[in-house]
Amino acid sequence: EGGEPSLNRPGFPSVNVPELDELFSTMRDKCFQTSKYPVIFIFELHCRDSVQQKLATMLKTFLGFGLNKDFENCTPEDCKERFLVVADASQAGEGESATVHKALKELCTFEMHPFQGSLGAIQKQFDANKAMAGKQILRLKDAHLELNMEKGEVFANFNDKHLSYWIPRNETTNSFAADAWALGVQM
Repeated sequence: EGGEPSLNRPGFPSVNVPELDELFSTMRDKCFQTSKYPVIFIFELHCRDSVQQKLATMLKTFLGFGLNKDFENCTPEDCKERFLVVADASQAGEGESATVHKALKELCTFEMHPFQGSLGAIQKQFDANKAMAGKQILRLKDAHLELNMEKGEVFANFNDKHLSYWIPRNETTNSFAADAWALGVQM
């Protein structure tokens, strides 16, 4: 909106959405009062590079102390009271950047990849990128999850080495997460 980062919640018209700076400030101040578990921000980016750069500045300003971008040798203790950032530009539309801007990428803990092709091809792609080892997340929609659940052990082995993220939205009204968790889907 007007070249500024904003939160968009399509399909949730009754939700009163705060400004991002207000949201980040509140989260910084109150997020870990009852639980020390990390908060994972998954940003689906539908914006130009200049807006992504402003978002990165906002994250540093409001959450800088709590951002954890080094996940490679991270222990569960290291993740307590931390914000983990995932940026996903793969859903970008016309006139929007299909890449994550460098300033935002530097703050990211993980990189999101949509399911395309076969699980074997994705496994090879993930394994070949040593620089991003352990930082790549496979994003699945319901149809992809069902397809991979049929492969059972192959999919479970993939999840043993890599992270996967299931998006149960707009495709089903009665998602049953236990099936996905049984095969190792983490988020």
